[in-house]
Amino acid sequence: MYKEAEELLRSIVGDIEIVFSDTPDPKLGDFSSTVAFNLAKKTKKNPNDVAKEIISDLKTKKTRYIKEIKNMGPYINFFVDYDTFGYDLLKKILDEDWEIEEKKEKVIVEHTSANPNKPLHMGHLRNAILGDTLARIFKFLRYNTEIQNYIDDLGIQVAETLWSYKNLKFDENKKFDHLLGEIYVEVEKIKDYKIEKEIRALNKEMEEDSSVSRPFVERCLKAQLKTLSDLDISYDVLIFESDLIKSKIFDEAYEKIKQSKDIVLEEGGENKGCLVMKLGNIFPDMENPDKILIRSDGTATYTGKDVAYHLWKFGLVERNMKYLKWNSLYKSFSEGETKDFGNGNTVINVIGVEQRYPQEVVKLSLELLGYSKKAENFYHLAYEHVSLPEEKFSGRKGTWIGYTGDELIEEAFLKAKEEVESRRHDLPEEKKVKIAKAVASGAIRYNIVKYAPEKKIIFRWKDALNFEGDSSPYIQYAHARCCSILKKAELSDFTPNFSDSEEKKLIKTLYKFVIETEKACNLKRPHILTKYLNDLATVFNSFYNSLKVLGSEEEAQRLALVKTTQIVLKKGLSLLGIEALEEM
Repeated sequence: MYKEAEELLRSIVGDIEIVFSDTPDPKLGDFSSTVAFNLAKKTKKNPNDVAKEIISDLKTKKTRYIKEIKNMGPYINFFVDYDTFGYDLLKKILDEDWEIEEKKEKVIVEHTSANPNKPLHMGHLRNAILGDTLARIFKFLRYNTEIQNYIDDLGIQVAETLWSYKNLKFDENKKFDHLLGEIYVEVEKIKDYKIEKEIRALNKEMEEDSSVSRPFVERCLKAQLKTLSDLDISYDVLIFESDLIKSKIFDEAYEKIKQSKDIVLEEGGENKGCLVMKLGNIFPDMENPDKILIRSDGTATYTGKDVAYHLWKFGLVERNMKYLKWNSLYKSFSEGETKDFGNGNTVINVIGVEQRYPQEVVKLSLELLGYSKKAENFYHLAYEHVSLPEEKFSGRKGTWIGYTGDELIEEAFLKAKEEVESRRHDLPEEKKVKIAKAVASGAIRYNIVKYAPEKKIIFRWKDALNFEGDSSPYIQYAHARCCSILKKAELSDFTPNFSDSEEKKLIKTLYKFVIETEKACNLKRPHILTKYLNDLATVFNSFYNSLKVLGSEEEAQRLALVKTTQIVLKKGLSLLGIEALEEM
């Protein structure tokens, strides 16, 4: 539809920007273009006259899906042949032929990357859900997609928690990440000079020999990954900081970093002996334009490590790590095998908005080192905080206690189970539990991803478990309704006669699935997909409530509309990591 219209216009207007939008009234057409305005600016003509000229040229063009083109003033309005277009579209969707070409680019999505010393709270979940959803979208659009989770196993927080585990009393019966989170909070309360000295010594020991902390870290990771698996979140590879160091990737990266004229070894002043990135030339008004990458003692700052890590991500260093299969994914490991991880064309980091400046420094580093194309393909998907009403979370203060990801998932399940019980007394217990788990997981995922990343979220159960609209249960219910109808009749071929406005609106909405998914991908904004699926469910419900399907004269074509809606809803929900239930 849009594609054919664009080809028509392109043959006349050349490379002028073409944008389509729905008309406010179907009598004016099915969609329109403002291209006459853009061409008028270039030719210095009146937009109305330009539109008439375009229409005159278009009269000689033959089309399959556009039955009429008119200009309403400067607007070019297109009328669709729904019988031809609708029939072809439904056939393609029934075959799940999305007409998506395989991409050559490799996209690396890094998300979660939480410290391995405590349970995940709602902020971590927002990170993981955003990253997982975006990766699913890239995979659907046939990009070579790799999902990484960076594990800072040498950080001081890990040393503090390991010291606490060795020296404090605790309840071993708790889930390991919860146990560690609680003793981490305790050590913050009792820390004195002697304890801090012991923690620093332990941290140094860990840096010299990562096996001191590796089993401890991996045990915590297993517990965190269990939480994430309950939300159907997974990774391709876990990258441990200690392995990046052991592999000499950092050493090779630092040699590259030193070659930049904007990254210098300071010979005097407070930064003497430090490797510093000088940003004063780029940002003359910056208060502190010098960014230390490597300290005078030879240790790297957090940002310095991140720059080196991204040189590896983009395949800009020759050294690599080795990897070991670990359950369903791989982890970096000094005694593993060679695998083709890293070496991406595009890198997307899902990291909180508070890390905007350090991420900008990494991007600038790539540019200063001469990798401007890589810098262009470096994206920071910044997200704001998420909390329950009146609650904010801090790892050190322990304000997350009672509000962890595990507790959120458990509460969602109990509330969903209660909702299922009230609606479906007839179902066996096993099926009620299955539905409640899918509704609970979907409610959390949808309610977190439906907001633009830069917006703060107050997570409210009345929104997450709303069956009336803009929620996962609402869309899951529309899918289940489709399945219920399809159980009562079989699909058959038909001669199309899409004359009803509800049928046309549904066809047009189905057509936009790939368009909206591509938009969510290109803009790195997954909430565009949630809005689309909510709109599709609403349009389908209006179609179902307005028109008779089973037993009508148009049963065959309307059943095809129901089936294609079911296919698109199921595929769309899968991109959000949500199960499409057949019964609710």
